[in-house]
Amino acid sequence: MPLSLEEKVRLLSMVDVFEALSEEELERLAHLARDATYEPGEILPEPQQGGEKLYVLKEGRVQLYVMLPNEGEITLSVVEGGSIFGEIAVAAQGSGKVRARALVPSLVCTLQRVALMLTRACHACTTG
Repeated sequence: MPLSLEEKVRLLSMVDVFEALSEEELERLAHLARDATYEPGEILPEPQQGGEKLYVLKEGRVQLYVMLPNEGEITLSVVEGGSIFGEIAVAAQGSGKVRARALVPSLVCTLQRVALMLTRACHACTTG
């Protein structure tokens, strides 16, 4: 079942990187967010999809892992509801291509990098 706008705003307001945003800015961001449910074993995003995304895990459990030549799959972390993850969130760690797999039914809210950049630019304009 899709998240309502109010649920998305509430979820995004609990994420540290969005704490400085006003209610109006959170609403704009929530309009750009897409939510989806992933079943156990589903990969998000598919490795061939590319693109930088930020995921906010509303509920469930997701395994973050990398595939290494000659070593196979290495688990980096298992995150639970209320966590953020994705290429944007782990880029600073230099971990390479991190993949994510739902371990249980998981409800995830996804934001594209461009949505985050637009929100940040609008916030900068309104706060001086």
